[in-house]
Amino acid sequence: MTLDTAAMVAGSIGFLLLVIGVGAIYWPAGLIIAGLFLLAWSFLVARAVARQPAAELAHKPGSD
Repeated sequence: MTLDTAAMVAGSIGFLLLVIGVGAIYWPAGLIIAGLFLLAWSFLVARAVARQPAAELAHKPGSD
């Protein structure tokens, strides 16, 4: 498991635990937290992809 994959798994588990914990106290607040986190995630991923050179994003033959 690479460091990126481990960080992704840890972040996903932390996200789920936070949403479940907040949702256990007040369900609508858990949904709001989940929505805000997913918006932030979308923004960060879009920014990271936009900063990568186009050569890294192109499909390379034999990389299937």
